Amino acid sequence: MRRQLGDDAPTTAVTILDRAIDEARLATDELRELARGLHPAGLAELGLGAALEALAGRSPVPLRLGDLPERRLPEPVELTAYYLASEGVTNAHKYAEATEVRFEVLLRPDAVVLRLADDGRGGADPARGSGLAGLHDRVAALGGRLEIASPPGAGTRLEATIPLAPWRTAKEPFMEFGHDGDGGRGRELIDLVLEGRKTVTVSLAREWELEGGLPSIGLRLPVLDHHGRRHGMVEVVRVGVVPFSDVGEEVVDAEAAGAPSIAAWRERQRAFYEGCRDEIALLVGEPGWRLTDEEPMVLTWFRVV
Repeated sequence: MRRQLGDDAPTTAVTILDRAIDEARLATDELRELARGLHPAGLAELGLGAALEALAGRSPVPLRLGDLPERRLPEPVELTAYYLASEGVTNAHKYAEATEVRFEVLLRPDAVVLRLADDGRGGADPARGSGLAGLHDRVAALGGRLEIASPPGAGTRLEATIPLAPWRTAKEPFMEFGHDGDGGRGRELIDLVLEGRKTVTVSLAREWELEGGLPSIGLRLPVLDHHGRRHGMVEVVRVGVVPFSDVGEEVVDAEAAGAPSIAAWRERQRAFYEGCRDEIALLVGEPGWRLTDEEPMVLTWFRVV
């Protein structure tokens, strides 16, 4: 039909038709998403970042994307993040008269934080059927919480915090160093890895089992900090499993690890796992879990690629 109008067609008619074509394409895309079981096109294949960029490209309100994790998140978490952004854009356009929406995804060791803000008129009320009640239920279903701040005349801010442990999968294994309050030790370990001075890691065998089994020789793993930022890539060259008590000096360079002895290193490991044992207990499905001498540990040797 666009071609049939010809080059001499009135500008208004051409503009209206072009707009109708764009809207029809958008509607078709949305129908496809519904047919895929409410999975946005590209999310499963390309990840959250690509899906959000596509959303920004067709958003009726400018959508500014901030920090996004460089690794894949569990599928239910990615889906919830996408729909929080999508619902935020819809509300900003339909109700808030906003001129801009900002969205970011912050990765913590045990949770992901989704933050959305618009510069609209505020006054959003989940009880009025704006879609916020549905978002609250979706976040709660993942064990998370949604906080809404929308004072009249001051825009709307949403912040969802979702735990990661219950939703971990084998979609994209990775090697992570550091934790909040580690005094920069995680970054030091990453530097040692990238310099080739650290060539083995020790981790819980149960965590690998939850992610599809032990790492295989030749597997490539991104090296991440505890915020999900990628710093490099390593390739697995050897794998072993031993009880925690058998992890010795032939595996761990205590001095390089910042400990005066292998015994001190073990105590540091115990303290670390004690600090996150509730999360691990949830992850492995064992209430009251604690690191014992008999706990199977995976030794993963690697090289930088």
